[in-house]
Amino acid sequence: MQLSFPGAKRVDFEGKLAVVIKDRMKDAPENEALNHVLGYSCFNDVTERSIVTKNIADLILAKGFDTFSAFGPYLVTSLDPNNLELKTYLNGKLMQHDNTRTGVSRHQQILHCLSQCMTLYPSDVVTTGTPKGIGPMKPGDVVDVEVEGIGRLRNIVRSY
Repeated sequence: MQLSFPGAKRVDFEGKLAVVIKDRMKDAPENEALNHVLGYSCFNDVTERSIVTKNIADLILAKGFDTFSAFGPYLVTSLDPNNLELKTYLNGKLMQHDNTRTGVSRHQQILHCLSQCMTLYPSDVVTTGTPKGIGPMKPGDVVDVEVEGIGRLRNIVRSY
């Protein structure tokens, strides 16, 4: 998959775990939240960093450009999302490496909280924290996001 971004100033990669919702989820108790998950995948949460401010709307815009938010290559249904190695490479160099168990919140807590304020629907994708080591990428770079038990998502960066 190719990532494209015209006129960008600083575009960062952020390797993450993607959580894909299976069925309608509203006010899910924390101990039942993972029952609403169809599966997991790799996610590159591309961000145009130059427009990020403390205003949450700017962060949403910074992550919402066409070709951003790449995920794949597979959807895996039987993993423990709270204990997976995550690695992100830029041009073959390891930039991010961590385990999902070190996140601020467990995945069932995040889904529980989200379902309290919004209804999640089948095929919605929820992403959770990224390890330290995010950084800029430029046209010609190759970004790989690898999640244990899922595989590797490769993005070739280009400008159009």
